[in-house]
Amino acid sequence: MNRAPYARIDRVDAWFESRGWTPFPFQREVWQAYLTGESGLVHAATGTGKTLAAWLGPVIEAAHGPNAPRPTPHGLRVVWVTPLRALAADTAASLREPLESLGVPWQVETRTGDTSPAQRARQQRRLPETLVTTPESLTLLLTRDDVADVFRDLRLIVVDEWHELMGTKRGVQVELALARLRTLCPDVPTWGLSATIGNLDVALRALLGCRRPNGTPPAGRIIRGVEPKQIIVDALIPPVITRFPWAGHLGTQMLPQVVEAIEQGESAIVFTNTRSQTEIWYQAILGARPDWAGVIALHHGSLDRKTRDWVEAGLHTGRLRCVVATSSLDLGVDFSPVDRVLQIGSPKGVARLLQRAGRSGHRPGATSRVTCVPTNALELIEVAAARDGIEAGSIESRLPVTRPLDVLAQHVVTVALGGGFLPADLKAEVMGTYAYSALEDDEWNWVLDFVSSGGEALHAYPEYARVVVREGRWVVESSFLARPRWQGSRLPMSDSLAAMLRERFGEAARGELRGAEMNALRPLFDVQARWSRIPEPNQLLIERVKTREGHHLFWFPFEGRLVHEGLAALMAYRIARIAPITFTMSANDYGFELLSVDASPVEMALAHGLLSPQSLLEDVPASLNATEMAKRQFREIARVAGLVFPGLPRSGKTARQLQASSSLFFDVFRRYDPNNLLLSQAHREVLERQLESSRLGRTLERLSQAQVVITEPKRVTPLAFPLLVDRTRERVSSESVTDRIQRMQIALEKAAG
Repeated sequence: MNRAPYARIDRVDAWFESRGWTPFPFQREVWQAYLTGESGLVHAATGTGKTLAAWLGPVIEAAHGPNAPRPTPHGLRVVWVTPLRALAADTAASLREPLESLGVPWQVETRTGDTSPAQRARQQRRLPETLVTTPESLTLLLTRDDVADVFRDLRLIVVDEWHELMGTKRGVQVELALARLRTLCPDVPTWGLSATIGNLDVALRALLGCRRPNGTPPAGRIIRGVEPKQIIVDALIPPVITRFPWAGHLGTQMLPQVVEAIEQGESAIVFTNTRSQTEIWYQAILGARPDWAGVIALHHGSLDRKTRDWVEAGLHTGRLRCVVATSSLDLGVDFSPVDRVLQIGSPKGVARLLQRAGRSGHRPGATSRVTCVPTNALELIEVAAARDGIEAGSIESRLPVTRPLDVLAQHVVTVALGGGFLPADLKAEVMGTYAYSALEDDEWNWVLDFVSSGGEALHAYPEYARVVVREGRWVVESSFLARPRWQGSRLPMSDSLAAMLRERFGEAARGELRGAEMNALRPLFDVQARWSRIPEPNQLLIERVKTREGHHLFWFPFEGRLVHEGLAALMAYRIARIAPITFTMSANDYGFELLSVDASPVEMALAHGLLSPQSLLEDVPASLNATEMAKRQFREIARVAGLVFPGLPRSGKTARQLQASSSLFFDVFRRYDPNNLLLSQAHREVLERQLESSRLGRTLERLSQAQVVITEPKRVTPLAFPLLVDRTRERVSSESVTDRIQRMQIALEKAAG
């Protein structure tokens, strides 16, 4: 795309000046880069002007004067991809803001799952100059018969919050959509906007792909924004620190302090990690301050659009004093009146804490403040560790998903709907993406066979032959396309935060208690050191404790719950190969427990390579019910690949569609098509996504080099107590679980003196 730099940036400067702003150098750099046809990634902190950096380039290009003629019909110029439909309306409003002042008579509209049928019909006839859309809705646009005409005048693609999409299957969907758009518009610039990500080079490659349609490598640049804004991270300290905490034991005991913190500011967002926590804290705050009725609200993704819009408008205007929210307010939305963010429970990652902190002071130059509210006392260490991570600039990397064949199958059907394809051309296009750059010939041929005949097990059923060959082109004759859906994910502790956490425990072992959070935990550390040990970062602490229940082994790698779940099963499996022992297991973010009736030969197992990273991929599936886990994972894969029909609005399902469950397909494939690549993908995703096997391997590499310290305390220690409680909660008992835990806690406190 041949562009000469447009000189009338002075009008943009005047618009900035009218608002009391001055453009940042990085914003000017992005404008000039766009005007010379470049692509790239803008990396800047939340609330520092990334949106205007990406947006004003094409606006400057179009701003020939106040009386500029309106673009011709079907002149879609900018596609703006946002990860959440809840952000689309707010983003569109931000994009409209400078247009009139700069003399650019463009329409900016949204196209998401919330778009009304009437507006969809209008957009079918004529699209606006700028369309704010989601990955799913963009994919649906690519199915139009006139797809080449629709995107003929495209001048820019922007992917907002790229760090949120990368590392997910929705991110792969975006990669494939971008590859299709680059085929339709070979010179169109692509810009990603990102905050809070560590591996920028990989993020850029995933955004721009590995090869352009002409076979040349893409050129792109990373433009960094202003220096990170000042961020204050503090915590509300419980008035009484128990030396034997357990997960969630504080409940809403911190409510008075939370209410007091909200009262100190004009407007606050209270973030929780789960929807149930959101409901609990909303009711608790309202119960404590009934006079706040009407100025406190709830926000999460399951609310209808009208309610979400009302809440977001209340934050914009400052009418709402407090909003209790899940991750639905993590991204993008600019709430300038918000001056305080509270985080209930540990954020489990440095990047997530930064993202949420940026919801306050969400304007250039303002200070962001996030106050963490622990749900158990040990989370104070995580707060201190997260602060260390922010100060050190240790932001987690996000690894792109590679070669998911369910997403590829869905994309092949999409392209077949949008005018059809030649297999060789589409394969080259797909392999230009980062996700499929290493796609094997047999994988590609398998996908073509799957979409055209249903594969080996389903070839006798015509309804699974979705793509047919007509005059050499692969097309879909009866068109319906189910929007792919992905399940939500659990909230694991990041490896970056885990490393900082181990360093903080090491400091505690040496008596170095920096900050209010660590000093508040001094009584807990004192008991842990007296009864057992506080591990250094290069040590693995194993506590062997005997109780009436049996023989406990408490392990403390400090790597996060998901890693510990896999590690516990692996350790139990390897020990049981030496001696026939049955274990009961529990895990949390700090460690895991193995409970057995008889003492286990852990020293012998250590001598025989218990912590060895060798044979990991063979031992992990053997240590778990891998088939059942893969069957659960296959549900998602079957939906995305189009095997399971979710139904259309106001339309029923056929009898065969009702009978065709993902579980049935899984069993049929295992029996009649055992080499089905979707089965292989299900097993691979269990290891990578549910058990974090790559991180598990890195953990074993670290632990195999660590000094193993085995202690034998007479009682359960402060670090082990939460694990004991988690397992106790899972057992059905006639007595109140809470009462029993409290009695155990009182007995331990008495023993500690």
